[in-house]
Amino acid sequence: MISRSTDLPIDLDAAKKVLRVDFDDDDDMIRDLIDGETRRYEDFARRIVAQTVFRFRSAGWFTRIPIDIDPIRSIAGVFYLDPDMQEVALASAAYRFVPCSQGGYLGIYSDWPRPDLADVAFPVWFDVVAGADLPADSPAVAPLDPADRMNILHMVKQIYDHDDPLTEEQLRRRFSGRRLLW
Repeated sequence: MISRSTDLPIDLDAAKKVLRVDFDDDDDMIRDLIDGETRRYEDFARRIVAQTVFRFRSAGWFTRIPIDIDPIRSIAGVFYLDPDMQEVALASAAYRFVPCSQGGYLGIYSDWPRPDLADVAFPVWFDVVAGADLPADSPAVAPLDPADRMNILHMVKQIYDHDDPLTEEQLRRRFSGRRLLW
């Protein structure tokens, strides 16, 4: 992971309504709970909720490489090290992203001439922007699933009300239908 958005996938005011909180004293704690439980939910569901940039490395040029992240927003760029150890960005016309039901793959066009690479272990890399669409984002990207939103709110409420997070067993029992199995 290279970076992660600091925007919350759930609006603070919406969370406060669910928690039945009408004061501002706990806002920082609620933000931290939303962030922490979002990360736990992402690990459990094997799906990225908050916008995150990941870097993948390759030992050389490829025709097709699978990307097991869901949902993928875009490919931020493909880069390589030339024989002089200079970082070079690959022209976007040389590659394409093909979405699949879970994740997708990055394809380099076969008729594109592949330049020589530096003699290092992983001279080719690409950055992938993943995560569901937040409420203020573009509708062109998959929105945050309402079930995911409610599950995260349920997890936050459990900690806020009972000072006790849901265990892995409780997560499996309640949300097992939301888990991506691959």
